Amino acid sequence: MEIETNKFKRFIIRYWYNDWVRMLVLLNPFFYLGGGYVLFILGVPEEYIGNISIGSWFIGMAALMLFNDYNTLNRIGLDCYRNPLK
Repeated sequence: MEIETNKFKRFIIRYWYNDWVRMLVLLNPFFYLGGGYVLFILGVPEEYIGNISIGSWFIGMAALMLFNDYNTLNRIGLDCYRNPLK
């Protein structure tokens, strides 16, 4: 496999495949609270807003687990444990 030489692409791969960053981006509660406010403004009944927010949080959690392909780190010369490839 050819190692990525573009510094921006290397940064994005290293940044996105950091578990803490992915959890903060996908599971940020303020995002879902803001989404609840938007749903309220759009006229969604209040009893559904909480369920929609919780459902979207679970969809985000599923995406976090399903799109967890650490083999992409090989493109920047790291293995799945972030050790340099030999």
